[in-house]
Amino acid sequence: MVYFSTHEYNKVQFSTVELLRGLDVTWPTDESQRYFRSAIAPPRGTSKSIRLLFGYEEMPSAIQRGGTPLTKLNDALPVILSFVLTPAGMATICALSKRIRAVAWDAQAWSHNIIDTRGIQPMGFQAHRHWLLWRRAKHVINGNWTASNVGLLMCKEFAAWRWLQRQGSMCTHIYGKVVYVSQSRVPLNVTLLVEESEGDLIVGVTNARYPEHILESWMTPSCNYVFYGALLQPNETTLFTKLKDVVSENTTRHEKVPDGASFVTLSVSHKNIELRVSGPMTSSYTISAEHDECIHPTLGYFCVVISNTPCHIAPCWTLM
Repeated sequence: MVYFSTHEYNKVQFSTVELLRGLDVTWPTDESQRYFRSAIAPPRGTSKSIRLLFGYEEMPSAIQRGGTPLTKLNDALPVILSFVLTPAGMATICALSKRIRAVAWDAQAWSHNIIDTRGIQPMGFQAHRHWLLWRRAKHVINGNWTASNVGLLMCKEFAAWRWLQRQGSMCTHIYGKVVYVSQSRVPLNVTLLVEESEGDLIVGVTNARYPEHILESWMTPSCNYVFYGALLQPNETTLFTKLKDVVSENTTRHEKVPDGASFVTLSVSHKNIELRVSGPMTSSYTISAEHDECIHPTLGYFCVVISNTPCHIAPCWTLM
């Protein structure tokens, strides 16, 4: 009866038929089909819905938008997916169709995207390798899971880091200041997500490791430590090295820090120091200046934040 109601059963490959017969499956023949055709009367009635036949109300018809299907938009599909792709939503998006799944697993769909990896815990092989798609992302906010991902920590395309925790806290209160310091050395190009802060905020990189030495490198000129940073005030931003201001026309800029969460990127090269602040929508500015300090990459630099009160600042990956 199953084969009698299945269309085109006779087009099944011969090897499959032999396999089923080896499992004691009775394969239909022309003679058996003639028997069932004579035993079952032809259908009678005018009902075209099995729901109405059993007394159920008919479900409303699906409304399908006309025009080109989404999966046929070859060039636009990665751009469309970039607005909805998130690490946690990958399973749902990939289940829509094979075409969408293929595009979602392409790095182009993640271009210029802001990826928040906090609060997730990758499970499975594909999830643990998912970060390979983020090389073109605009920003990747670091999550705690990165500390146990050996492949990510050894990858030369990304530099993932987090704040050093002491006694369960990411900040240290010392000399009336609140100090945050990275757990590991960072490149001389770091990005932070400043979600909430009050008053002045100092963002920088230094070769000092401990909070007391960090404050020393910031407050007092020292031959042992160097400090490249920026002082962010509500209506003014100043670049500096150690304690002395950098002599440049663009050193101090009277620019209001964007309201709400902002991405702050500090870049230090052999001749220049640059700070980029980008807020919601299009609120952003850049300030740069020259410096005469000698960069020593072999020293190893740590990212630090100094503030008057505790603040919410999340480290972001450096895309090499």
